[in-house]
Amino acid sequence: MGALLLLNRFVPLALVILAPIILNIVLVHASMAPSGLPVATVVLVLELYLAWVHRRAYAPLLAARSA
Repeated sequence: MGALLLLNRFVPLALVILAPIILNIVLVHASMAPSGLPVATVVLVLELYLAWVHRRAYAPLLAARSA
């Protein structure tokens, strides 16, 4: 997935796949190993920034469907 980000291919898909992994990393460091929390926080911030930059790609996922 990191390769997709580095190659700038399918970035929104890569972010969706990486989001739960990054969240788990942050939660583990917050609860069990706080020494790694600064790095995990930086990764989380970078993920959120990229998700914000590509927010138009997520609009159809979050739109209400009409019957």
